Amino acid sequence: MGIVALPADALDRSLAADRRITAGRIMPGFEALLLPALVRRAGETGKRPPRLLHVARDAGEMARLARLLRFFAPGLEIITLPAWDNLPYDQNTPSADVMGARVAALARLAELAAEDRPAFILTTLGAAIQRLPPPAFVAAHALALRPGARIAMDELIRRLVAAGYRAVGEVRAPGEFARRGGLVDIFPPGTSDPLRLDFFGDELERIRRFDPLDQRSTGDVDSFRLLPAGELLLAPESIRRFRQAYTAHFSGAAREDPLYEAVSAGRHLPGLEHWLPLFHDSLAPIFAHLPAGAIITLPEDLDELFVERRQQIEQAYESRRSLFEKGSESAFESRPPGRPLPPEALYLAQEEWAEWLDRQAAIALSPFDPGMHAGITFPVEAGRDFAPERAERGRNVYEAAVRHIKELRRSGMRVVLTGTAAGALERLAGVLVDHGLAEPVPVDGPAALAALPEGALARAALPFAHGFVTGNLAFITEEDILGPRRARPRTGRRAKRAAILEGLSQFHPGDLVVHRDHGVGRFLGLETITVAGAPHDCLVIAYAGDDKLYVPVENIELISRFGGGEETAVELDRLGSSAWQARKARVKKRIREIAGELIRIAAA
Repeated sequence: MGIVALPADALDRSLAADRRITAGRIMPGFEALLLPALVRRAGETGKRPPRLLHVARDAGEMARLARLLRFFAPGLEIITLPAWDNLPYDQNTPSADVMGARVAALARLAELAAEDRPAFILTTLGAAIQRLPPPAFVAAHALALRPGARIAMDELIRRLVAAGYRAVGEVRAPGEFARRGGLVDIFPPGTSDPLRLDFFGDELERIRRFDPLDQRSTGDVDSFRLLPAGELLLAPESIRRFRQAYTAHFSGAAREDPLYEAVSAGRHLPGLEHWLPLFHDSLAPIFAHLPAGAIITLPEDLDELFVERRQQIEQAYESRRSLFEKGSESAFESRPPGRPLPPEALYLAQEEWAEWLDRQAAIALSPFDPGMHAGITFPVEAGRDFAPERAERGRNVYEAAVRHIKELRRSGMRVVLTGTAAGALERLAGVLVDHGLAEPVPVDGPAALAALPEGALARAALPFAHGFVTGNLAFITEEDILGPRRARPRTGRRAKRAAILEGLSQFHPGDLVVHRDHGVGRFLGLETITVAGAPHDCLVIAYAGDDKLYVPVENIELISRFGGGEETAVELDRLGSSAWQARKARVKKRIREIAGELIRIAAA
């Protein structure tokens, strides 16, 4: 028995369409019920493979849908493919977490082609518009390992180097490995903890997780799959391919570009991913990674958002191209280290995108009635928003919500009170109970929802922004009653640890860095020193005159990457010198002058 009965004919028409169609009256949040119904119906009828790709507008929308699907379809696999979390043509590298998640998603998609199990594939417009490494890329560098497997350590090291992992003395950040006697430590991207492989000869005896900060083992692992360290590899073959492609694309003079010199030396510069096409023989669009016949769903306004995104990409390209050719007169923007590739090398064109969607018979989800357009309507209505009661002085929004819920229940509706956080939802339910509402019954999945009798009242921690009504089921959200929530930053030990690991993943030995108080230096690596009898992990930074600064990892927020492209021409600051503070003072003065000039212009 389902949570709510959706019309079988509407589902079948959606699956049988031979061109792009519109599904109307899909209120925000209802897709969490519709998408599982489409996948289940595809499996029952055999009209389409039970795999569905949904393209969300952004990362926040994708994360919310993933959480909702884990509640409404707990037995179905969810694969998420995020976009890079940097701007087009930015001189910053995507975070290690995002790069790891993308490689893991591509690996899983390659496996899915040989399976028949149902699955959701969630991505964003930013990810879907971007070309990806070809499907064979991940398979060529993947390696499944478990205790008892036989592989020579030298062969494993060779595979790690070929897959883009960096050899270090002590593993701290994703994409690193270290060999110490019969142990090999690896930090695969996309995982929360690194792994320690314990060998006896050529036999892998044990795999354990360990904490990258204190290096202590935290538990055993039954198996894992080694994946590439990223979408581009600074391995000999890929470096050779890059050198040939870069000079062929930009002529022989490009050999003097700092980017060309850095890659030739095997160094990863920030933002190198924007030259991804030069590290592969060819890139593939996202649809080349999908199982054949997969169901495609997307918001109705995604075409408009695609056009806006392409315009942003074009503007970013022109800005970077001009900056490289003419240099910069600004204290806040540096010359890029290399010549930017044209947008079509890395991003899909609008015509290519539209042609693919039409050919795949995608289902556009719209909150409006399709009207005269070819489409299908589902029985959904928007829920009650209590904004008028919140705005009117003297009105009690809790009393209004209680009256509305009681009316729904008297009409036989099953009512579910929802909130993003379980604790806040409990507090809201408690306030409503104080205003005369019955105690809501907690539910933890679709089976419990389906079992609710008519007139029942329940609560569930679900990230619906707004409520809706379908069949005899009504969702009322915390935001409907109290208004939009304010985002709060993560705090606590786990957040601090995550921030440290994220910061460490940005720096590689030899990189130029900037200390907030001491200026430009060169990052040498990590070193454990003993202070007052206790060990401390520190970043070691070299300055002029062979001076060194030891910065505890918990103070990593004081360090940032050097933003300039011409690294070879940069002079290191001297510890204790006033030059860095003088430069900062001049920049602050210039900022104030620019701000004053902008105010005068605005007032004119």
